[in-house]
Amino acid sequence: MSRHASSTFVVRRWDDEPYERIAEAGAGARLSRVSITNVFEGDIEGEGRLEYVMAVPDGESASFAGIQRIAGSVGGLRGSLVLQTVGTFGGGVIQGPWCRGWARASWPPCAARAGCCRTATAAPR
Repeated sequence: MSRHASSTFVVRRWDDEPYERIAEAGAGARLSRVSITNVFEGDIEGEGRLEYVMAVPDGESASFAGIQRIAGSVGGLRGSLVLQTVGTFGGGVIQGPWCRGWARASWPPCAARAGCCRTATAAPR
């Protein structure tokens, strides 16, 4: 049985901490750790804490890997889940799949099922 959850979120906090500048790549090139707090509404309700590691080559685009823990509910079931992603940012659009790492609730397992990862695209409004 396939399940689908749809939600919107608002970024409440975004802290970008560069840990290495890459001078030979040009102005703005860096490696960063980014800590984000998201608030979700919809089928997914709750607060997400997201940590990205980002490679920013030019100050305008990036590649990233991230882990987000969401505490709240999915489809009315309370608990928390961890999502993992690898993606890109450019032209004002973030793109990458979100895959469930693990969940702590009565949600069905999805570790070996193809439907566990969904590509997400987000753009500022």
